Amino acid sequence: MESEFAGLSLNEEEEEILQVQNDLYPVSEEEILSLVGYFLTASIIHYAAMKSTMANLWHPVRGVQIRDLGEK
Repeated sequence: MESEFAGLSLNEEEEEILQVQNDLYPVSEEEILSLVGYFLTASIIHYAAMKSTMANLWHPVRGVQIRDLGEK
């Protein structure tokens, strides 16, 4: 799927419509409301502090969960 998105650009208009099939990757209810991000820093991230900061900013009903997804 990543190869399909590699040529996309936000700066240029595209005529082609890209449709993604929803049933390719089964998703749990927990994953539906997920935000995946990346910290752009070379220093170590203090996960407890980030969890507290995100919870204070977003006020999520189910809390905040931070996972290390590893290197790119």
